[in-house]
Amino acid sequence: MNSEKVSFNMSVVDLGKIHMLVEKGVYINRSDFIKRAIQNELLRNNETINKVTEKNDFSLGIIHYSRQDLERVIEDNKSLSIFSIGLIVFAKDIDLALAQAAISEIKVYGKFVASKEIKDYFDQQIK
Repeated sequence: MNSEKVSFNMSVVDLGKIHMLVEKGVYINRSDFIKRAIQNELLRNNETINKVTEKNDFSLGIIHYSRQDLERVIEDNKSLSIFSIGLIVFAKDIDLALAQAAISEIKVYGKFVASKEIKDYFDQQIK
């Protein structure tokens, strides 16, 4: 499973409440509490997430693009609009010129793994 480490600040009172719940055996540890809280909030907002993903044709999960994938898009005289929640990975042999020729736009809620040059270019396009 792909995961990312997240850090954030919280009040000492809230942290103390979490510690107490862990000590009382309600949760295994702080991470367990935080993961469950996040999962509950995502479930509570599932309708909004579904509306946005359906309206904008977002993909969910992990998608890997190879050099051949992007070359095929160009050969077919098409352009990709990539909208994703999760992880998008570009193969290391994809250069900026190929990405520019094959992709019209990228929006990733999650993580985008590509060369610095490609990430910088598409970051500028988003703003």
